[in-house]
Amino acid sequence: MVTVETAVGMIAVAVVLAFCSALVGLVIQQGQCEEVATQVARQVARGDDEAARRASQAAPLSAEVVTTTRSGWVTVVVTMRQSWGSLGPVEVQGAASMPLEPGVGAP
Repeated sequence: MVTVETAVGMIAVAVVLAFCSALVGLVIQQGQCEEVATQVARQVARGDDEAARRASQAAPLSAEVVTTTRSGWVTVVVTMRQSWGSLGPVEVQGAASMPLEPGVGAP
């Protein structure tokens, strides 16, 4: 009886650890999306399109980078979908907004 309880307990611990590691992975990916969004927004606000392009290339492979400019502000949203087999997809998103620098027009 003790052996069965130990086996069930170990399986439960393995499931919890797998869930926690997946959750940590999502948090890391969300941080990457926020970092890319901030960098792209900063470069677009400065008017440096080449640096913005390079910054957007730092996004995770399956990420989508959307940049909008409105009323003197640039907003960048980086969205990524992640799935683990039958679980998912889970959408992770990072966003950043910055005012355009003086003299920088709408792209």
